[in-house]
Amino acid sequence: MNLTQKAIWIAEQAFDGFFYIDLVTIVLLALALGLGIYQRKGIKLKGSPVLLLPFTGVLFIVFCGAYFEKRIEYSWLVSFGCVLTILLSVYVVWRFKGARLFAAATSSLILWYGLWCAFISAMSIADDWI
Repeated sequence: MNLTQKAIWIAEQAFDGFFYIDLVTIVLLALALGLGIYQRKGIKLKGSPVLLLPFTGVLFIVFCGAYFEKRIEYSWLVSFGCVLTILLSVYVVWRFKGARLFAAATSSLILWYGLWCAFISAMSIADDWI
């Protein structure tokens, strides 16, 4: 498997875990959609791509898991990716002044998926599969 295929495989495995605990995913998704409808006047389309900025941290986690497979000395990169995702989420919530609750709910959904990606990537890096 090349790097891209391995990254896609890690993302797919994390997506399966995303629905392993359905209640959390459903609540976060309903919260994001509900707050999006409730705060639709505060959401500006010009700044909407910034809303997906925390997803770059998730991609960093996935590609670290794919690239540093079976190299335990790079396991700290998964933690760095988690911190990066959290910092980007805080920035997004700060940036969305008119719809902070919607930005927080969307960032929480991205962080929930990032947690699953970190779990799978850490297993890949440590080569210790459950």
